[in-house]
Amino acid sequence: MAFWLVRSTCSLETYHERKFHNVTFLFKVDGYWQTWESWSKCDVSCGTGHVTRRRQCHHPSFGGAECSGPSNERGDCDMGQCPSTLSFNN
Repeated sequence: MAFWLVRSTCSLETYHERKFHNVTFLFKVDGYWQTWESWSKCDVSCGTGHVTRRRQCHHPSFGGAECSGPSNERGDCDMGQCPSTLSFNN
């Protein structure tokens, strides 16, 4: 009896395969996270704003568990003080 980890480049599904007396059995494989993408640009040009990043879950196969944890993160960014605006009342 042997175990193999097989990756399909077409469907991105991963599964464990076990052969026994010429019968193939497929086993549950849990989802797993890709690495985080880069942080986005700050959503403001001055003052305090936010940045975000995300990661994708490689989907579980054959009834395996979903990825646990967040798929998105949000952080703060400070782009410095905004220029002051002057207003004149007539």
